[in-house]
Amino acid sequence: MNSQVAIQDILPNPFRRIEHYRINEAKIAALQESFRATGMWPIIIGRAASGGKVEIAYGHHRIEAARRTYGLTGKVKIIHQDLSDEQMLKMMANENLEDYGAEFIVTMETVHAAVEAYAAGRITLPEPAYQDKGLEIRFAPSFARHRGSRPPGKRPYTSRSVASFLGWVSPARQKKTTVALNAL
Repeated sequence: MNSQVAIQDILPNPFRRIEHYRINEAKIAALQESFRATGMWPIIIGRAASGGKVEIAYGHHRIEAARRTYGLTGKVKIIHQDLSDEQMLKMMANENLEDYGAEFIVTMETVHAAVEAYAAGRITLPEPAYQDKGLEIRFAPSFARHRGSRPPGKRPYTSRSVASFLGWVSPARQKKTTVALNAL
């Protein structure tokens, strides 16, 4: 189902720590120019949130450009879907993967969101593979490598299990996941 939603009623993806999310001003300017030339295309997917609001899976730059172009009362067409937390996180992780491949902070924020969501029980990560356990096992919500027995109440993961969940299967994306975890 599609509907017109006032920009003021659009919420960010709950896994996007918006206060840490760097807005690319060049992308905003390009989107605003595009909106003036062709209007805003209905390509943003979201899910219902409380109070008649909508959480978007992706498109944070589009919404910011729309806010600057049309104001808070402007309306944007949203494609509504019944999305799970896992789907919301995966869509966010893979949006603009090529565009943001060089911006490491986006990878770090995505990995951070996945580990926090896993720690909170909002998503399920694949069980760490046997060969990973002695190498880089971590226990959510911590980002530190762990040696020894499993701490009570903690959830095991590796960079490989996080990358697998996100669909980042290429060696380059898996390596970026490991580097992000080490940085965190």
